[in-house]
Amino acid sequence: MNSLLKKVFIFSFALIAIMYFCQCASTGTPSGGPRDTSPPVLDTARSAQNRQTNFKPHILEFYFDEFVEVQNPIKEVLVSPPLTYIPQVKNRGKKVTFTFDDKEILRDDATYTINFGESVVDYHESNKLSNFNFVFGTGAILDSMILQGKIIDALKNEPDQDMVVFLYDNISDSIVAMEKPFYFARPDKTGKFEFRNVKTDTFRLIAIKDENLNYKYDLPTEKVAFYDSIIILKDSLLEDIVLYSSLPVPTLKIISSDSKTYGKLNILCNTRPQKVPDYTVVPADIIHSAEISGDSVNMFYETSLDSFKVIVLNDTILIKPRGKNEFLRKSRLKLIHSNSSSNVLPKDSILFSF
Repeated sequence: MNSLLKKVFIFSFALIAIMYFCQCASTGTPSGGPRDTSPPVLDTARSAQNRQTNFKPHILEFYFDEFVEVQNPIKEVLVSPPLTYIPQVKNRGKKVTFTFDDKEILRDDATYTINFGESVVDYHESNKLSNFNFVFGTGAILDSMILQGKIIDALKNEPDQDMVVFLYDNISDSIVAMEKPFYFARPDKTGKFEFRNVKTDTFRLIAIKDENLNYKYDLPTEKVAFYDSIIILKDSLLEDIVLYSSLPVPTLKIISSDSKTYGKLNILCNTRPQKVPDYTVVPADIIHSAEISGDSVNMFYETSLDSFKVIVLNDTILIKPRGKNEFLRKSRLKLIHSNSSSNVLPKDSILFSF
């Protein structure tokens, strides 16, 4: 009996000890006390040294004062000039590593900026580390020009932070759909953006809402903001540029046409026309007026011809009008009911309800 009690005592003690040590080893957030609202702090002494020159790294390591994680690096982390291959951004404990692809060849005499966006957060409360950038030069000097501006939503007249700002050193008009930009920037909540460590050169500037994350303007649904002028950057430009973002106006196209009503041609378009488009009538002088109605253009004509053509929006529409007499016969108004109990006398008024 004593042996049984001894075994029960030893088992109970061991179980209590295990539960105690498990609780002590828990990494959960301690209960009580103020909530942590501070973002992670970079340990500069242990991390890769910022703003190095003659530097072509393969792996960069960054250490912080607390456990961190990297969220959505594909969207948040931007590298200027752009890389050919996608880098790896990973976290482990208090460390974040940025690894260039083995096939990546960094440009000579270039200043690289790695903008981590809001990807680095603390482990427990997800407090975001903002404005975390790492700069290095593969040559002897770092480029030092600064370009600043602001993006306004043209429709809402308020700051637009959901955009990516692109700066191209190739200024051809078609470059925005063909190549990645040379520099990237993200606006803050006030719509302000900033490019730092930019080279002295001539640039084209646009911003898009990059829905497919390919850093090109290639979707008709992507909001866009173009800067009309070419930027010649010899000195830093601070707060001089304002971009107005909006959805692109789709190219006006004809969906269908209808000439069932005599004297009227209805042309349905893919969007509401801003104005009556230019058109040509063969023979001429048949259409006497045209107007916009919703997504349609209505053209009104008078003719005794069996057919005529309307050339509009690069389409040719062949019109075969209904006979005028047939139309008038079928469209004649008929009185089928009257609420009046008396005869209608000359010069009396009649109210028709349709």
